[in-house]
Amino acid sequence: MNGDEKSLIAEQLKKRVAGVEELLAKLEEGDMDENEIQAFLKETLKVDWETKIQSQYRLHWLLSTGLVRKSGNRYFISNM
Repeated sequence: MNGDEKSLIAEQLKKRVAGVEELLAKLEEGDMDENEIQAFLKETLKVDWETKIQSQYRLHWLLSTGLVRKSGNRYFISNM
């Protein structure tokens, strides 16, 4: 996937996937671990997810587009 394709996918994720834009804004404030992200998304989206899979989907999509990076167990905004 080239840079233009990643940018296009990233824009679509922000527009079409609940919580993506909010999560990116939150990560601009500082890095977070998976538990913090799960709690943030549940509160922000007013959902009652019993597992982390919905948060994990979003994180994997953001990682694959290069918008987010991971170091150890912490996720942070990429400096693309």
